[in-house]
Amino acid sequence: MGNNLHGNTNEKSLSASLHNKKHKDLANLNLRTFIKEIHPTVTDDTLIQCPYNASMKKQDIQILIANKTYFISVKTGSGNSIHQEKLEPFIKILKESYSISDSLANDIRFFVWGDGTYDGSGLKENRLNASKIKKLYPNIINNIQSFFHQHKKELLTRFLVTGRFNGHIDYIYYGTPLSGVWCATQDALNFHNDYSAKSRGGIKLGNTTFQTWNRCIEGHKKENERDTIQLKWGAIQTDISNIRKTNITLNMGTQEGDSGEFNFCTELNRSKSNSNRYWKFLIENVNLPESLDNIYAVKVSNNVFSKLANMKVLPKTDLYLVQAELDPQFLLLNNHILDENLLNDKTFKIIPGSGISIKRPDSTKYTIQKLSVNSFNTLFGNTYLAAGASLYCNTKEINKNDAVISAWGLTYDELINSFPNVKKIGILNSTASIEEKVSICKTLKTYCNEQIKKLIQDDSSKSDLIFKGMGNFEEPYVAHFIFKNQTLQFNTPTNFSVTTGSGRSKGKYTIEIKPK
Repeated sequence: MGNNLHGNTNEKSLSASLHNKKHKDLANLNLRTFIKEIHPTVTDDTLIQCPYNASMKKQDIQILIANKTYFISVKTGSGNSIHQEKLEPFIKILKESYSISDSLANDIRFFVWGDGTYDGSGLKENRLNASKIKKLYPNIINNIQSFFHQHKKELLTRFLVTGRFNGHIDYIYYGTPLSGVWCATQDALNFHNDYSAKSRGGIKLGNTTFQTWNRCIEGHKKENERDTIQLKWGAIQTDISNIRKTNITLNMGTQEGDSGEFNFCTELNRSKSNSNRYWKFLIENVNLPESLDNIYAVKVSNNVFSKLANMKVLPKTDLYLVQAELDPQFLLLNNHILDENLLNDKTFKIIPGSGISIKRPDSTKYTIQKLSVNSFNTLFGNTYLAAGASLYCNTKEINKNDAVISAWGLTYDELINSFPNVKKIGILNSTASIEEKVSICKTLKTYCNEQIKKLIQDDSSKSDLIFKGMGNFEEPYVAHFIFKNQTLQFNTPTNFSVTTGSGRSKGKYTIEIKPK
């Protein structure tokens, strides 16, 4: 069978990242989310066991949580094979399980050997690749495809779940410990069973392809592998991502957003070329050296100091560029994904002005900026606009406004005196009816939202801080660019709305700037 040193190294790395660790101590959100999804009752202190066992067959790793075992198939890189075995044992299984005819067995042999024979004894110059076999012998391809289609569910189960040794897989994980996508094997089986897109070539099982591992068309040192059949899932990362969009139940926004950042990081680090549209844009707009050979994209993984919040927070930038000499094997083992933690022991130079904010393509509900009491006061020089924007405006909750006004550091009189132009505002602190107070609250809330928006739009320093983090963070954590809907562009202020944060009902008062 084929060598899989890269894959084995990744399996060991994933195993080591999980083994003998409590859930709260896992290194990143990706791993914590993965464990939470496969074992929903996990707590912060739940211990995870994942000892590496090189002798495992279909399962690459096994995870033990609270006396329950989960078997995981781990994939990484491109052109993923999800099953391999020798031709004749495979045909023997088909005869025993499906009573295939000798004619169909020979069709499969003919396709796999590709040299015009049923046993691989043909001349080297007669060897054909799959596309030529399909063109010259369409009946043979159709016979095999018809059988595979008729027994799609059973064959997929063997290829994807049980394998040659009647094993079992619970989940398929694609990626590294730092970044991955995963799905239950049953969801993968359902996806492939329901997959109906027309194939432009090859013998298909769902969105996988049945093929020969290596026909050695020109002759090859691995001639003994010519009779190895293989099922490839070429679009495994994309397909699992789509499966997750259909079935995801936990923390989709955060984890999928994080995944998007890693995907863009991988794209930049794998495709460093002037013809790549993203690199072309960066070359034109960032002060980069002539050669991109030692330029890499790095994902932000740590909180950094915010002047506005006076504490460490997540910055505006999700990704920035560095100059470093990195071992190609180091990049390969990490699937071309780099983050700040991976560079801790590396020598590198940060490229200023390269910060990129990354948004999920399907997201319009993200927060551009969240402002606490202190940060709002620092930015605007007062809290009365935020207090007015935070008021409750219905009869059932208007009594909560006492706490709202107090939380923003004001009394009713101070709030009222801050808005001399708002008619009848004084009734907020009077014996007027609840209905009258609700009406004034609505008027004041609308006015405050409009004023906050106007102050941001009319002051470029405020808008640059809110949208880019300029003046709030040091380089490279200012987001000069934004990646959204597969487009890399300048991060310019866009239309937005002013709203209260989701924590208001819990006594956590903030003002949030959101896209409109």
